[in-house]
Amino acid sequence: AAARSFETAIRLNPRLAQAYYNLGSVFQKRRDLGRAIACYRQAIALVPNYGNAQLNLGNALSDAGQHEEAIALLRKLAAQAPNVPAVLFNLATALKAAQKYEEAVEVAKRILAQDPDSGFGHNIMALFLWTIGKHGQAEASARRAIALDPANAEPNATLGKILATQGRFDEAMAAFDAALAIQPDYPDAIYQMTQATKARSTSETASRIESLLEAEHPADEKVMLRFALGKICDDMGDYPRAFENYRAGNELVAATARFDFAAWKAHVERIVAGFSA
Repeated sequence: AAARSFETAIRLNPRLAQAYYNLGSVFQKRRDLGRAIACYRQAIALVPNYGNAQLNLGNALSDAGQHEEAIALLRKLAAQAPNVPAVLFNLATALKAAQKYEEAVEVAKRILAQDPDSGFGHNIMALFLWTIGKHGQAEASARRAIALDPANAEPNATLGKILATQGRFDEAMAAFDAALAIQPDYPDAIYQMTQATKARSTSETASRIESLLEAEHPADEKVMLRFALGKICDDMGDYPRAFENYRAGNELVAATARFDFAAWKAHVERIVAGFSA
């Protein structure tokens, strides 16, 4: 109904930027990212300094896997509005989605300088510390994020990843369960849980994931759900179904991936430098 109203407004006044912005917001909530992006671009074409449209465009581009354009847009917005928390939050989120953790943590530091009690900032910090192997500090940051933002599933999932990396699987499962108690359809927690143990590889869990796949999700979340379902089917010995889901996940990755050979080479060289012969 909202979409119909905004479309009517646009027909009556095709230069009404707010109507395009609002229609884009509806499409974004529906996860119809292509149309959301088009609406935000039209709003910005009509009003070039439309900050909220630029912010939402950055989020939609990031969700659609168009990370470089999203980051460039949000960096520009952050330079124009350096003290607006929402801009920094979205820039850090886009950098995290692109797995640019070192850059994300620099933005998180700016967030924490403005608000030391930002659960979001502490969660970004935990993820960064985890990626560089500082597990004790990462765990402390994740627990701080949970304490500050107990209704958010993401810090619990972050804690689960950190604990699983250390082999503390019972504690990790408790953290993933806490995340899923808050947000039962959280793909990252579902994926991480299936990778950490075979204990949850049941037909009930498989059915639950299949029902989630019927809903709209960004491509990266669908990949996690497909790989989680593949792992469960593999654990249960249903190999044809496992292959089917792994193949579907890989096809989604291939459709959106932008392989950067130079970045991969640098990554391998960092591994070589980090370990003895």
